[in-house]
Amino acid sequence: MKAALDNGDTSDGESDSRTQNWRIQLNSATARLYDIERVLGENTTKFQQLSTAAGSSEIKLKDAAQGADKIGRDVE
Repeated sequence: MKAALDNGDTSDGESDSRTQNWRIQLNSATARLYDIERVLGENTTKFQQLSTAAGSSEIKLKDAAQGADKIGRDVE
C-alpha cells in the first residue's frame, strides 16, 4: 500500500482521487495494525499473569499433597 501511495503521489499527484483512496486505505490499515498490536500486548500481559498464577497454584498443590501424605503417614 505504501508503494502504491508513493507511486500515486509521483505519477498522479497528491490530490488525485486514486492517490487519496490509497492514502485512506493505508491510514485505515495502519490504524487496524496498531489496534491488533495493542490487543496482542494486552493478551500477552494477561497470559503472563495467568502463567504466573498457574505456577503459584502448582506449588501450593504440591505443598498440599505433601501435607496430605504426611497426615496419612501419621495416621498409620
